[in-house]
Amino acid sequence: MEKSTIIIEKSLCESELKVLEHLWSEGATAAKVLTAKLEASTNWRKTTSYTVIKNCIEKGLIVRDEPHYVCRPAVTKAEVQKSEIRLLIDKLFDGSNDIFLAFLLQKLLSRELASSSTEPA
Repeated sequence: MEKSTIIIEKSLCESELKVLEHLWSEGATAAKVLTAKLEASTNWRKTTSYTVIKNCIEKGLIVRDEPHYVCRPAVTKAEVQKSEIRLLIDKLFDGSNDIFLAFLLQKLLSRELASSSTEPA
């Protein structure tokens, strides 16, 4: 996949992630097939699936190729992960990587201490 120039400024909604997850795992997929798979896995109606696909196209998350309305991801999973983490840090940790890292380390150490205290000596 070519390098994306999309800048994701807002956190993706769950439905957008579901579409992207499918495309990342399956690759380019005709919209008809994609909507059928989404209907089966999410219980969305066909119109809901097409609306989410349309929104993803408008946001530059996926690209539609002709013929057959074939959809493919315009962003990689790593790009979305990086963007989502950055948005999380900005929102919940005042934009500080250090505060975020300290929070994660504290959680990891707490788990380690909890698991080591329950192990027999």
